Amino acid sequence: MNVHQAVKSAVGNDLTSQVKRKALESGADLVNAASTDRWVSPDYDETKAIVYPHSGYLSTEVLPSAKSVIMIAVRHLNGVLDTTVTGCKTTAVQGNFGYVYLNRKLSDVTFKIAQWLEDEFNYRSVAERRRGIVGIACE
Repeated sequence: MNVHQAVKSAVGNDLTSQVKRKALESGADLVNAASTDRWVSPDYDETKAIVYPHSGYLSTEVLPSAKSVIMIAVRHLNGVLDTTVTGCKTTAVQGNFGYVYLNRKLSDVTFKIAQWLEDEFNYRSVAERRRGIVGIACE
C-alpha cells in the first residue's frame, strides 16, 4: 500500500477528510487544513525588531469571510534536489522541475479543490500560490 492509499483508507467522511481525499486524487502529495485563527499575526515588541507590516497575505485579507485554510504540497524529485548539492553543471533541471512544473501543478491542484468546494458545497473559495505557501481560503 502506498502513502496515498494509506491516507485515503485512514480518512473518514467528514468535510476535512473529503478535502484531503480530493486533494490527493488531484495530485497533491500532502494536504492539511486549519482554522484561519492559526494565521493571526502574533504580537511583537517593536523595540526589539523592525517589523514591516504585511498586507494581503492573511487568508482573511484574501477572502474576509474565510474560516479555514487548506495547505497543499507536492514533492520535489530527489534527482532534481541532487542537482543543487552535487557537481551537476546544469540549472535547467532545477528551473523546470524544481520550480516551473511544481508551481503549475500546485496551481492546478489548488484550483481544482477550490472549484470542487464551490461546486459541491457552495463554499466561496480562493486558490492561491504565493511564497511557497499554497492554500485555499474558504468560508
